[in-house]
Amino acid sequence: MSPVQMIIGIIFLALGIGAFVVSYLQFKEKGYLFNNAYIWASQEERKQMDENKELKKPYYRQSGTAFMLIGFILIIDAAYIATDWLSTRKIKEIKITQNWGLK
Repeated sequence: MSPVQMIIGIIFLALGIGAFVVSYLQFKEKGYLFNNAYIWASQEERKQMDENKELKKPYYRQSGTAFMLIGFILIIDAAYIATDWLSTRKIKEIKITQNWGLK
């Protein structure tokens, strides 16, 4: 594993952890609501959502789920980058040994 691979893997890991933190905050209904329905809403609609917290609840859940899935994808990518998981070189070696019966 090269140093560049390790640095990129650490960056993906940090981004994944950040996505999980945002997901946790969205599920707890804390912080800014990262959802298009809220971002693109007019000022009147935002005021209604801010006054009645029940209107924001499904949007917080939706954003929390989206960030959780993004976190999983980034963590899996970090593992892939850091460990050469499923590299083409290893797959070619497996094919060669299976075809020729070598070990």
